[in-house]
Amino acid sequence: MRLYSSLFAYLNESPVLIETLLNARDRPIIALDPKEELSASSFLIRIADRVYEIAFPYLKPTDISQHPKQLKSVFPVKISGHIYHLHITDEVLDIETIKDKQEITEWERILETRLDNTTSFLIRILVGNFANIFDNHQSRQPTILVSQLQQKLNQFNVDEANIPIVISLERRYQLRRKLEAIASHLRHQLRRQAELMPLGRIQEMDSYCLRDYIRRPGSTPAEKAGAKQQLMGIQRYQDFNTAENKFLVYFSQILYFNCYQYQRSGASQYLAEIKKFSLTIDLFKQQPVVQDIQDRRYQFTKPNYVLQQNPIYRSFYQAYLEYIQKKYEKERLWSFRNYLLADSIYVLLTAALLRFQNIGFAANLKITGTSVPEQGRYIDQRENLAVKVFLKNQVYVFSLKKISEEFSSDLLLTVDIHQLDSAQLEFQQLVFPIWVFWYRPSDNTLAQINKYLNNLMNVHNIKQAWIFYLQLPPNQFSPHGIIQPFTNNVDTVNHLTNYLQKISLFKILQPCINEENINIVTEILYNQQIFYKRVTLSMAAIANIVSSKINIQSLRRLASNHSQYQFVLVSQYNIFADIQQNLPEFICLNPLSQEFHKIWEKKLECNLPLFGIYLDQIEFAIGIADSTGRISTQWIQLSNQENAISYEGDRTVLIGNIPSLEQKFFRIKNKIANLPIRVNGEDYCKHGIPQDYKIEIKDYESNEDVRIGIEFHLQPGSFPELKVTDIDSKYNNINTFLADRIQISYSYIPPAKITSTRQQESLNQIARLKSRQDFQEFTTNLIQISQALDSIFTIKDNDNFQNLLKDTYKKIDRQPHKVDSLKLVDSSSIDPSIIEIKEVIISCKIYRLVDLICKTIKNNNFNSLSLSQQRTIEKAIIFTGKLYNFAQYSSSDKLFSLTQLNTSSLRNEYLQCLARVAINEKRQNQYFDWFNSYYSLEKTKYLWGYSRILLWYYNFNFQANSLNYQEHFRLIMEYLLSKPHTGFDYTYKQNAFLSLLYLLSFREHDKIFCQEGSRENLTATRVIEHFKQDRIILNQVSSEKPLNQYFQEMIEGTATENDLNNIVQA
Repeated sequence: MRLYSSLFAYLNESPVLIETLLNARDRPIIALDPKEELSASSFLIRIADRVYEIAFPYLKPTDISQHPKQLKSVFPVKISGHIYHLHITDEVLDIETIKDKQEITEWERILETRLDNTTSFLIRILVGNFANIFDNHQSRQPTILVSQLQQKLNQFNVDEANIPIVISLERRYQLRRKLEAIASHLRHQLRRQAELMPLGRIQEMDSYCLRDYIRRPGSTPAEKAGAKQQLMGIQRYQDFNTAENKFLVYFSQILYFNCYQYQRSGASQYLAEIKKFSLTIDLFKQQPVVQDIQDRRYQFTKPNYVLQQNPIYRSFYQAYLEYIQKKYEKERLWSFRNYLLADSIYVLLTAALLRFQNIGFAANLKITGTSVPEQGRYIDQRENLAVKVFLKNQVYVFSLKKISEEFSSDLLLTVDIHQLDSAQLEFQQLVFPIWVFWYRPSDNTLAQINKYLNNLMNVHNIKQAWIFYLQLPPNQFSPHGIIQPFTNNVDTVNHLTNYLQKISLFKILQPCINEENINIVTEILYNQQIFYKRVTLSMAAIANIVSSKINIQSLRRLASNHSQYQFVLVSQYNIFADIQQNLPEFICLNPLSQEFHKIWEKKLECNLPLFGIYLDQIEFAIGIADSTGRISTQWIQLSNQENAISYEGDRTVLIGNIPSLEQKFFRIKNKIANLPIRVNGEDYCKHGIPQDYKIEIKDYESNEDVRIGIEFHLQPGSFPELKVTDIDSKYNNINTFLADRIQISYSYIPPAKITSTRQQESLNQIARLKSRQDFQEFTTNLIQISQALDSIFTIKDNDNFQNLLKDTYKKIDRQPHKVDSLKLVDSSSIDPSIIEIKEVIISCKIYRLVDLICKTIKNNNFNSLSLSQQRTIEKAIIFTGKLYNFAQYSSSDKLFSLTQLNTSSLRNEYLQCLARVAINEKRQNQYFDWFNSYYSLEKTKYLWGYSRILLWYYNFNFQANSLNYQEHFRLIMEYLLSKPHTGFDYTYKQNAFLSLLYLLSFREHDKIFCQEGSRENLTATRVIEHFKQDRIILNQVSSEKPLNQYFQEMIEGTATENDLNNIVQA
């Protein structure tokens, strides 16, 4: 390995020792020997084969604590297994790396002007300029036409580009107003703490309190309370020390420090806004609850539910993400700012060339960039543009290239000077290599530059080279013969043909149609060089050439054979009078702009569009049931080419229908439906990824068919736009959007899909709860149940009690959304309505109802009860199950302690209840322990509960599960094969196939489970064949597609995303 102190030291072949302290401002170089191999390093920039430039180090206070004034960094480079430690310095320390007020003062004392805020400012300006140039481009390689470059530069606002990040975030997310609004309404949680309290104030006791109660002397509560009449009880406290509040305080401190940095910088443009925002943050920090939250050790890791869903907290979280993104962008570009500056100079030189008068360049000449700069480079390294400047007797061709390998320069400007009146095919060329430095190079490097340039000018006849730099460190800106015939040369003829087409020769001829001759400048390719010459053309000669090349007789025969039509000839050759004279049967439209009003009058007179454009052929795919009820995908074409025409660019609306059914509506059975599309017989792709339309119905009520109409709005130059309407006018808010095509097929339901569905359904359920007008009655009924349990712990007045239970769970049953109101609701949610339900259940001591159930069943008292009393127990079981997640606050664990359930009349309701409240691993394992006893009992609801536990609660983590899923999968299938498919209870078949579908999710972690050729897979194939003639429909999944077909597609690995969406709705 060879080390060079600068780029020009490398060009002069003047290496230095490895221990040399390198200055990043001089662009030091590492060169590898032929057999050496370099391990990847983010600080090295490849500039040639086996040659790397060392980037600026992004220093932090911890990096320079030992030698702060040197601003030195040491970073390792691994070459062929050996590690070298390179010592490199920067000129400044970025002030934004310091996070404390006191530290800023101390570092200012140490570094003085080398504590820098100028470099960050300049980087933001340069990045903002490129963002302005390539705005509204979403591709990874945006482009801009050179003709638009000057306009973009004129639009660039330096003040907007350098707006402080704290002000930018405040304006975008209205942080000051939201911080004021939330300061007195911070979210909190209720914490439960055991402590001594007066006997009369005790409302709740936990196991710790009960143990303390038992240990105390005395037989009554009053005696145990002692002289102070105090016992251990549960006291609830509001706790504001939540994850979202910690984040809010943490981020507000970051914003406050940014405000402080701006105030001390001396800038004044945004000072008023900064002071207002800083004051708001200061007042927020002085809140007593906020002072309790602050924790200097806090480090944000990942967002919780509140940060992602609550509107105010989410605004701060999104602002934080943007802050981190901007900070990362600056830090990433800091090391490569030389190349950022070089690309900026390339753009500015291009703009300077465009300021010449009488310039010419290709209309489609463009600059290609990147949306994510690679090591500071926004412009493609292969960029090469040429601009021609036309003078009276000369043409100057300016060419600007990025990176010249010949001179190892950052840019290369060449000027070719052509003499138009010279008979010699030659031109003069001037060459200007350009190098770019962020800071003025050191004196040693300037000496190396002079040495290299002197040698370069002697060898290559270069008259001048340019060195650009931006700052003076630190913290400052740098303010006669025979013309030979070439027509026999094929390349020359072809090049001339292309050139005449490119300049639109006939448009140039139009204004001069009545003149004898015209002078133009043309390009001539000779000996692989381009020459520019002025030539004189005869208008009569051009007209004769055009007439001789057009087959006049063929056109006249066409008009004669189809005399029923009036033919219109649209051609650039109509400027010549001979065309109209030779074709009297045609209307020859003259393309001269001054004649356009006549053309328009003729169009209006004939009521004929000026032009028509064939539109794209659109197809979309839907599932259509055949005579046996099986669903298959069919592609429907919207129109034929003959009737899909846009006249004069007007929008055309094509309406979708099913020709085989003569049906103009389609059915949607889910909130989000997928509509695959094809354009002109091929998938429509973005960045190579096929796209489908998504149809989303807002406020959709589950398990409801929605009839929709489909329209595609087509217009030339635009992608077909999908419009969907509800034919029955129930849903007015239906959105459509393009999305990447989802995975084509699945062989199991991914556990992540099940988890996300649970979370989304919880949010939907909570929203429904809050919108129900009668739900407050549910809490009222709970209080009434509590009062009844206070007076009767045995079953008395059971009819009224039974009706009360029945009325209560009706408040949470399936109406009006066809799903139990508390099903899948996350009881740990901090939504006020959920907290209220938990508190009411706890305070009403609903656990006594569970005690009543257990006491009755455990003592075998059930059969001795009257019919009315038995119904009361049944309603109590149903009510407990309908609590779902909230049953954990009613001591529902006791329900699982019963070893057997011999009462057949209660068994199904009891099993369903257990499934609904099996919210943790312990309860689930107890339920699964009964599998061998119950899975083959068709009249029981055991498999109903088994499948629902897997869907609602089970954690499919392979490492943590204790379910013998392979054995259960096999036993269910073997029982399904034990008799004809018609011999099973229909409900049992529904629950059995649901259980099999959910058990397949274990494939996520167990790749050999049910793999092709395995015992499970072969048995599954037999089950599929066994039930081939059966249609096991479960309406909650699909009213058209049977469960056994879903199972078959899962086993075959052909299930779709829509299939998964349906199955997880069971």
